[in-house]
Amino acid sequence: MKENDDCCDFKVHIIGLPRSGTTAIAEQLAYKLNAPLLNEPIHIWSNGFTQNFPCKKSSTEALKRLWRSERLKKYFGSRFVEKTPYSLFMANNFHKIFDDFRIFIVINRDIGSINRSLYKKVLKNKDPNHGNSIYLLHDLKVKIEKVKNIFLTLGFVSGFIALFRYQYWNKRKTNTIKNLKSKSEIQNHTMLMLKYLRGIRVSKRHHIIEVEYSDFKNNNSKIITELANNVIEITREFKGK
Repeated sequence: MKENDDCCDFKVHIIGLPRSGTTAIAEQLAYKLNAPLLNEPIHIWSNGFTQNFPCKKSSTEALKRLWRSERLKKYFGSRFVEKTPYSLFMANNFHKIFDDFRIFIVINRDIGSINRSLYKKVLKNKDPNHGNSIYLLHDLKVKIEKVKNIFLTLGFVSGFIALFRYQYWNKRKTNTIKNLKSKSEIQNHTMLMLKYLRGIRVSKRHHIIEVEYSDFKNNNSKIITELANNVIEITREFKGK
């Protein structure tokens, strides 16, 4: 793939619920395509979040301006793989937010498996590294990198506003994964996100590829190769190459 993919510029968005394999697929696909990985640029998507869920017209307009800004285009470039599970809450407005060629890879996973995985991660917290000094140092480095990216992608003034907005949303929003307190809350949360996933709306300039998590789990190298080939083929076809 790497020897013949330079002729294609593509913008790929990985869409799926938390714990549905979005991270693994995004990382492996970005590597296969030799493209930058935008791992949860939440400072951008949070401009579309209200205290509960994004539903206002102003949310769509804010995201439209951000994704179409020259600064963002210059920083992200013309080819990347992006994944942010919470972008699902704007899925019914993708056709309004993005006016250029985009590929959306939608990952489907059994809702029961997602709930069990979230229950294990959020409520039982079995991460053995959580709390030790190495983990905390790594976490600090990640946070510094995220803050740096905010100002690089948005500029100082807009970056400061975005940082404040994200921190406010993150503290006030009770429906984020880490704030769920019970199995029933997790189930309600994932069912809501599933509703948004099924309501995705795109334009004629967009293309959707669906992937079953079970297929990826059983043969990840095959699925990633097929996805990479599909991205290149669809991009060439769209651009007439």
